[in-house]
Order: sequence, then structure tokens, then C-alpha cells
Amino acid sequence: MGSINYTPRDWASGLLVTDAHLDTEIRDPFTQLQAAWTAWTPSPALTAISGTNPTMGNSTVSGATHQIGKTILWRLRIVLGSTFAAGSGTYLMALPFSINGVLSSEDPVGYGQVLAGGSRRAIQVYAYSATTGFMVRTSSEADLTSSGPGVAWASGQVISLTGVYQSA
Repeated sequence: MGSINYTPRDWASGLLVTDAHLDTEIRDPFTQLQAAWTAWTPSPALTAISGTNPTMGNSTVSGATHQIGKTILWRLRIVLGSTFAAGSGTYLMALPFSINGVLSSEDPVGYGQVLAGGSRRAIQVYAYSATTGFMVRTSSEADLTSSGPGVAWASGQVISLTGVYQSA
């Protein structure tokens, strides 16, 4: 299958258009647009900027990515298990591909929510490095840490995230 991330053909006057040209220039890019998402499970799913990394234990981590040219679409869902240990510090999450260019901690690359304590708590994901993001609660602008999203972390709580950015 071809790629959307290429320099298109120059359709010069007098060019004899062949099946191969149409496949490369039209069919293959549209095939990539319609392709299924690819399963993605970051390992580790969460780390700490400083302090002790959380231990996922029997938590469920599942995600998927889709790449169109250099555009990365991603989603991640973490369901905390009974053996989850929060560690200490501000959490980072792995991103599926390196970010293109220089992003600062002011640049969002995703959003989502934490379902905890019976409430949905909106969060943003900001670039931390080319391969990681940190999470901030939208309502309080507080980093997502080992202390939890306004309530202590507990089994059954869900972190659901999705985002888009340009890959390197």
C-alpha cells in the first residue's frame, strides 16, 4: 500500500495515465485514510516525572493509533485494577510516536477524562517531551499525580484519553 506522505506526481501535458499511476496517486492514499486503527499498548502506561513510578498491577491498558501522513490520531484507556499502586509524583504518559518539532508544556496533544468517585473529571494532555505527555485537570489546572484526580486512586477508576499531533 502507498503512503499519503509523499510528493505527488506532476501531471504534465501528454502524460499517458496508467493503472499504476491511478493506484499510486488515488487508490493507495484513500486506502490509508480508511485503514483500521492499530492496537497500541504503551509500556509502561504511566511513569512519574520525579518520585516513584506507579505500578499498574492488574490494571487494564488498551489503546489504538491511526496515522495519516504525519498526522497521528491516538486513544488510550486505563482501568485501574485492585493491585494498582499509585507511586509518587506527577504522572507522564507515553505517546505512540515522537512529536515533530519543538512543543512546549503549553501545547496540548490530547484530552480526556478520569471517571473517579462517581464524577467525570476533564483532563488535558500537554507535551512534556517528544515522546511523553503530562496530564492536567481542566477544572483546577492541577497536574494529575499519585494523589489522584481530586479523590484518591481506586480500583475501577478509568482514565480515557484521545488526541492528535504531528509526528516527526
